[in-house]
Amino acid sequence: MPNSKRLRVLWLCSWYPSKVEPFSGDFIQRHARAVALLHDVHVIHVVKLNESLRRTGLKSESTGESGLSEEVIYYTSFSGWLGKIHSQLTMAWQYYLAVGRYVKLKGRPDILHYHTAMHLGLTAFAVRMAYRMPYLLSEHWSGFYSNAEETVSNLNLFRQLSLRRIIARSISMQVVSVALQEAIRKRYSKDHVIVIPNVVDVDMFRVDSEEYSPFTFIHISEFSKQKGADHLLTAVKLLLEKGHRFNLQLIGVRNADSTTMLKELNNVAVFGEVSHKTVADLLRK
Repeated sequence: MPNSKRLRVLWLCSWYPSKVEPFSGDFIQRHARAVALLHDVHVIHVVKLNESLRRTGLKSESTGESGLSEEVIYYTSFSGWLGKIHSQLTMAWQYYLAVGRYVKLKGRPDILHYHTAMHLGLTAFAVRMAYRMPYLLSEHWSGFYSNAEETVSNLNLFRQLSLRRIIARSISMQVVSVALQEAIRKRYSKDHVIVIPNVVDVDMFRVDSEEYSPFTFIHISEFSKQKGADHLLTAVKLLLEKGHRFNLQLIGVRNADSTTMLKELNNVAVFGEVSHKTVADLLRK
């Protein structure tokens, strides 16, 4: 029989929805909500306040629902290389303190789960050593691919060795694609790397009978280089030159003005960052 015990899972997230970035890591939040159906999940996310929010004096916010509690902690820092070091140390310390508060209040969790090694690996490793708890690693970084613009090989030796040790000590790694699974296995010879696709709300994302006219492609991403933005627009331009008529909708684009080719295409609509429901509404048409 399967083990029906509800585990207490402490979840450290590099990305998560907050006042700073409402849609950042929303896919991680959906994952946490799904896990919370079976286990008790406490999420901790630490994020630096941007200029527009610094004057608010915002320190933290907490929410809770069945099986899931969320704690978002805000901090401030300053600019320059010294500010960057201060910011990293402050973030790591705030995570460590938040874990300590959780353990003091509720006891040691059954397992630690964190995203991602590049951002939280050393923090999670320190928590593991202090509280002797096993940890899972969910990984999304494109730098594990050998053909990425920024790869593991570009890191300094200390970070490369730290990353190898952090991955080796994790009891399991979770990724969202077979390609990333194969890249990590090849680079680190780690067997227990499993694929867990992103969570989809099938009640929200359903197919309706309404159709676009003309045919419409929809691309959803922040439109960064690793998402193949330039290749997509090149293909669109070639198809238009051959006489094909269609539309393209880009959802989630943060910097539309930085892509010169977008200005040359009159069949492309840019929506920027929108709510999950709006994405579902656009896809249903």
